[in-house]
Amino acid sequence: MKNSQSNWALVSTYLPKTSMLRLDDPRWEMMTAGHQKFYDPRSAFASLERNENTAAVWSELWDELHHQGVVGEASYAAIPHLVRIVESQAAINWNLFGIVCTVEVERHRRTNPRIPSWLQESYTEAWKVLSRLARSAFEQQLEPWQVRVLLGILALANSDLKLGALLVHSAAFEVDSLVEEHFAWSKLYASSINSKAV
Repeated sequence: MKNSQSNWALVSTYLPKTSMLRLDDPRWEMMTAGHQKFYDPRSAFASLERNENTAAVWSELWDELHHQGVVGEASYAAIPHLVRIVESQAAINWNLFGIVCTVEVERHRRTNPRIPSWLQESYTEAWKVLSRLARSAFEQQLEPWQVRVLLGILALANSDLKLGALLVHSAAFEVDSLVEEHFAWSKLYASSINSKAV
């Protein structure tokens, strides 16, 4: 996706007063992401802000910000902007939840760079907002995988990295296998919930 100064101006209107990297900062052109090559996500931000080609944009972000466990400074710098954009649209976005969780887990991989000090504040604030969005999402009817993602966000937001990674990246069959192994579930418990817990 090509960048343009007008696109950056469109989304910079909503920048909060934190250490979030400004959209006119030249460092965007010098940061790497998932493929260990330069990636500038500003045009993706602008497209999301305008709600244009969103499926293709999220696909691009999934591919560029993370690849086979690799993330970079561009991945970290993108998170506050993505959270800001989705929050302003007042809608639950599972792409946002998935990407942010993936970047957060993988940034702890020993081979990935640390978050720069100039980005730490806005990254931390973005996670506070994401946690709030996750809690509000529980107010609607959810699929099991969505419940796991939301619980994973809350775990990661509270610095429980291992539990967060397990919840976010576990498939239904893996959960079934785990509870069967540890609780003899099929023998001792009902196969489904007949009514919601009170």
